[in-house]
Amino acid sequence: MRNPYDYANPVSDPQLFAGRGRELERIDYVLEQAAGDRPVGYVALHGERAAGKTSLLNMTAMLARRRSFPTVRVQLSPGDAEPAAFFRIFYEELIGAVAGPAGLTAPDGRPVTPRVVRRLLDGAEQDPDFPLEFPESLARSGRVSEMALRTDLELLAARVGGPVAVLIDEAQLLAGREDTLALLRSLGMRLRGYVFVLAGTTELVTRIQQVFAPILRQFVMVKVERFAESADVQSCLAKPLAAIGLGLGDCFEDPEAALSHLLRLTDGNPYEIQLYGYVMFSRWQSGVASRMELTTETLDEVRSLLEAGRESRHSPLVAALHTMSPERLWAFNALCSSLGGAGVEELWFAHSLNGAPPLTREEFDRYHQEFLAEGLLEMRHGAVHLAGETDMFEEIYTRLWTLSKRGEGHSHPPLLSRLSTPLVVSREVEHLLCEVLPEGVHVLQTCCLGMDQENLDAGLWALDTLAEDCGEPPFTVRYLHAAILRCGIPAALDITTVTCTFAGITAVRWTVAADTADWEPAQHPVFRAARDRVRALGGDLRAERTRQPLKPWRRIIDWLAAVADEEMKRNMAREHISALYPAYRDGRLHLAEEHLRTAFQLAPSWESANNLSYLALRGGRAGDAVEWAERAVPRTELPRERALSRFNAAMAEVLRGDLGAARVRLAAAADDLAAVPDVGFHCAYLMVPAFRDGELSLHEVDHPDLAEAVARAGELVELAERYRRAQGADAEPGRS
Repeated sequence: MRNPYDYANPVSDPQLFAGRGRELERIDYVLEQAAGDRPVGYVALHGERAAGKTSLLNMTAMLARRRSFPTVRVQLSPGDAEPAAFFRIFYEELIGAVAGPAGLTAPDGRPVTPRVVRRLLDGAEQDPDFPLEFPESLARSGRVSEMALRTDLELLAARVGGPVAVLIDEAQLLAGREDTLALLRSLGMRLRGYVFVLAGTTELVTRIQQVFAPILRQFVMVKVERFAESADVQSCLAKPLAAIGLGLGDCFEDPEAALSHLLRLTDGNPYEIQLYGYVMFSRWQSGVASRMELTTETLDEVRSLLEAGRESRHSPLVAALHTMSPERLWAFNALCSSLGGAGVEELWFAHSLNGAPPLTREEFDRYHQEFLAEGLLEMRHGAVHLAGETDMFEEIYTRLWTLSKRGEGHSHPPLLSRLSTPLVVSREVEHLLCEVLPEGVHVLQTCCLGMDQENLDAGLWALDTLAEDCGEPPFTVRYLHAAILRCGIPAALDITTVTCTFAGITAVRWTVAADTADWEPAQHPVFRAARDRVRALGGDLRAERTRQPLKPWRRIIDWLAAVADEEMKRNMAREHISALYPAYRDGRLHLAEEHLRTAFQLAPSWESANNLSYLALRGGRAGDAVEWAERAVPRTELPRERALSRFNAAMAEVLRGDLGAARVRLAAAADDLAAVPDVGFHCAYLMVPAFRDGELSLHEVDHPDLAEAVARAGELVELAERYRRAQGADAEPGRS
């Protein structure tokens, strides 16, 4: 079985592409506006290296092809930015993509191909009636004739009868050539029927703003940033697994915890998420680990991969890390925890929130000066930056090395990051709250560290009014719904707003509890100590509790089912599915079934239908179990999930005595399992058969392997059938 994670190459398969919904919408809008008689459209995809620009460019190509646009792909390398070199490369790729669909032929009737054009560009004699001007012009003068180039581009666009999409990767190489960009701008001012999409690092944007100033309104700037939301990390991790028939639940013991840890460990970088996924999967596949898991050994293996490659060789930063004491390493990461976004004062403040730092302020300042002197850090515009030409691999390595050297008592060590300062402070406030919350009080889950009070207030208003004529509810309703579930569906929700301020920085986090919890953070000694530290540093930390009465729960659910969009309903359904497990373990089967029925109402899915089948089976309701299993099977494309539902239906057939039907369903389950690699599929619970005194009965087992359960059940059903035949008895409903 192949490892589904590919950290070495950009994503080209849309089934594996994660996140970037807003970015794709903006790009698709530009493509939608394009037409053969419309001015040129420009898009700049910009961001740091390995942030996913090329993957997004691949999806842009897909969007263009869906609209039947001829798509030209230009991959730049160092040395390609000079005008003659760039436009020659562009022109050759253009001919390859467009000349065929345009039906372009030479005077002798042969089709115009990139090979023919290359010969002309290299100086071969050109027939006077050849339909293109630019090759001969460039070959004769060595310079780019804008008129000749524009004439050919107009001809090609006219011949294909619609827009042409030109996608240029590594476009930051053009930033140093104003003459090349100026020619591209001049073409755009008089050309029709083209869309140019340039992907490059952020230095490209500054030069575009300078050179394209006269037509800058035609440029759509799309910043490609690291993932900030756990939903994007989940998609990035889950889609490769789905491609080989596996789900997160098949591979991770606790998917939610793994996603949370990965978001912080990778700083939301898609490349790093794929790298960790690759290592975790390979450890599981080779039998070193029983599941995909983020352990110390996993981190060591990722670090070994980097150390074995070219990335860590001859790096002054890596060499310096290896010699740092624990305190010095802490100071380095604290100083680098908001690269480009914060100065020393803000960073010291942020990392003083959640307990006293392991060194004094004087030592922190001394380390800062030493790092500057050693050329590891530099200050620009008052903010801390890594010095020189460091790259992504050194940033990954710094986080890994830091975690490998983490000492006791450092559960949340500072890590190198590019988060903004308010987000760093928000995270430290959240860590502080996790230390002081009693049972029954929870940190409010949010979309990201930057969610603000206005967003929360909009969600509270929506829950209070349950208005159906105001369109889709605010996105924060999803998180409030989850909070109500975690707090046991109380009559009212206590929301405590914790606000931290310092030198113009404001960070806000929230806690939630049932109104019966009656918790005040200011009464907790750890919170009071943090408040005193913050005030001593010139900031403020305060908490304010409000009580939100709730409408009847069934009314809220019916309202959500009516007004929420499909994505929100899927997310809320997952919350109900998560809530069923503790209810089931506590023996509250009625509550567990209510969660599942609500999940199915919000977003019908395999998981809710399959679990409803299991609960019916557990309760002896064989007909309901079969009905729900048959509703579950068509709702999944994963063979293992189909097999599980068919197994549950087979056990329901056993329950009502139809052993022939049970045998058929078990055979179908076995066929499903045979279609995917056997990596072990352990269920939380299964009702399995036992044969005793000539009869089959069902009992529950914990964490069985599904393949083994299917095989054993098939053997027992066959045994029971043989026994019946030997006894000369017909199968009678209700005997088992």
